[in-house]
Amino acid sequence: MRIYVVIIILLFSFLSYCPAQNIHLVGTLTFNNIRSNYILQFTRKQQSIVGYSYANIGTSDETKCSISGTIDTINQTLNIKETAIIYSKSSLPHNQFCMLELHLKKSIKKNLSIFKGTCKGVLFNSNTFCASGTIMMIEQEEATKKINELLPSIDSQHVKTIMKEIVDFSETDKHTVTTIFPDEESTFTCTSTSVSLSIQDNNEVDHDKIAIRVNNELVLDQYELTKTPKQLTIPINSSLTTIKISALNEGNSAPNTALIILQSASVSKSYISNLNIGTSTTIHIKKD
Repeated sequence: MRIYVVIIILLFSFLSYCPAQNIHLVGTLTFNNIRSNYILQFTRKQQSIVGYSYANIGTSDETKCSISGTIDTINQTLNIKETAIIYSKSSLPHNQFCMLELHLKKSIKKNLSIFKGTCKGVLFNSNTFCASGTIMMIEQEEATKKINELLPSIDSQHVKTIMKEIVDFSETDKHTVTTIFPDEESTFTCTSTSVSLSIQDNNEVDHDKIAIRVNNELVLDQYELTKTPKQLTIPINSSLTTIKISALNEGNSAPNTALIILQSASVSKSYISNLNIGTSTTIHIKKD
């Protein structure tokens, strides 16, 4: 009987442990018979998703948004929502941006993972409906492999160029986003004498509060995250500078999530913290 109990405990522990998984999807959105390219780049841990979307890549309307959502591994579905605008080349004011909600279902066709579904949009910081359409995506690594297989048989240089841009964009940005969970550590390398730190609420504003310590010195306490980024300048006076971000609560909706952007003179990197009350995450800045 003891052996069975031990086996059950070990099995439960194995199933409960789910390391963070980075996923990259590329595809198209269709609104009113007009198609535009679209990329999702996110980290999955258990059933939670946090990351970024990229729309209209390479155009004057290119836009990057933060996203959050859930994954149902039994029904093979994704539910994702754009939560904040990180940057956009568009001249439109933010209150005219259509923020998307995506509902995707995975299927396997010709050894490819295809994600199809519907999407609808509401105006930024509003519940006003602005669009609806369809979406089809494929896992970036599978797409790259398939493109490499097909390209020798494709004569159109235009098709080759479009495919290459999508693959290159995904590969270039692949390592720029890091999701950091409780007790996890990350490293940022630079050559500057100071680094700019920007922090804001990653999802809907729900009164998340954080504290920040730099080399164990408290530089921000009881700070309530908003959609307006809080800017800090971190001096880099030694070969290693440690930034510790702690969740003081979980706001109105757990967990405590913050979008953190570190930028030096030549390097920029984005992080999404996913913390429970009383937990912390650490970023080590190494100076070359």
